[in-house]
Amino acid sequence: MSSILSLNEYHSESITALLGFFRSQNLQRIKSIEGCFDDISATSLKGSVFTIDEVNNILNNLQEQIKIEAELEFINASHTAILLLTQLFQQAERWHLRLAPDIGELENRALLDKIKAFESSFNTLSGQSKLKVDPLSGDRAANLLQREIARLQTENADLREKISGNRLEIDKQSIQDAEIKRLKSELEELKASHRNSFDSAELAKVQAMLKVSQSELEKRVNETIPFQNLKQILLRKNEQLKEIRKQISDMEKP
Repeated sequence: MSSILSLNEYHSESITALLGFFRSQNLQRIKSIEGCFDDISATSLKGSVFTIDEVNNILNNLQEQIKIEAELEFINASHTAILLLTQLFQQAERWHLRLAPDIGELENRALLDKIKAFESSFNTLSGQSKLKVDPLSGDRAANLLQREIARLQTENADLREKISGNRLEIDKQSIQDAEIKRLKSELEELKASHRNSFDSAELAKVQAMLKVSQSELEKRVNETIPFQNLKQILLRKNEQLKEIRKQISDMEKP
């Protein structure tokens, strides 16, 4: 039976007792309604012939009695359900728990059918105990507390293991990032070094080419006729200057 409602054995037994309690209450309500008919029969149906007004009056009285009885039973049923929930909430609060009943599920036909199937799984009320939500105290409370503590400790251990694993992954990632950054820096330095070496070699090569070109240019200029003529003119001018300086020097002597 416990598999129908997905409850453990203890809670299933509590539900079974609760169903027995409600069934007993329903029988009492049915008897109360039957009593209304008995009262009408005993007080208003003594004659053999009734007028239409008398029949209407009897039916109205019966309707009023049944209405009053039904209202009382509905109120009693709702108060009983509230009392049961109050007991559950009080037990939950002792353990600092917050229950979250979903009122919208109270009209869920599929779930109601499960309750019906659960109720059909037993056929008699004999031997069923009255519903009683046992308080959590003594050894039972201590055992429940120990199990809850053990469960929380297991969850905490799992969380610590996950956190430790995440930290290792973060540290590993940080190391990898630092290594990548270092390698990138070395790569840039190598590129700059190679670039400087290449520029220096190119500069030396260009300078050598310029020197060769300059020498070749000077050689070619020296070999031209205008340059040779200019060179001869300069030589003659130099000779003339030397001669003039010599004459001036001789004239200045006494």
